[in-house]
Amino acid sequence: MFKDFLEKIQGADEGRKRKWLLISTTILVIGVGYLWLGYFNNLIGKFSGTQVQTAESVGGFSFVETMKAGLATIYDVVKSVFDRPKDYLIKP
Repeated sequence: MFKDFLEKIQGADEGRKRKWLLISTTILVIGVGYLWLGYFNNLIGKFSGTQVQTAESVGGFSFVETMKAGLATIYDVVKSVFDRPKDYLIKP
């Protein structure tokens, strides 16, 4: 049954193939989106019973402080790459 359906589509003109491609792609995207939303709904459902502490309630960092800390970390990593001793083997 499915094999006959695929052979029918393979023998069809390009417009009909494009139509079936669009329909099947739309169905697959909707299915993946449905599964993705279900996953996040389940993930969020696990935390709904517990109290989640926000950065403001704990006295956390602001956005600017977080960005500064991240950039400082990146700078330190890049700096350590260039501060390494240079060991080159030169063969004459």
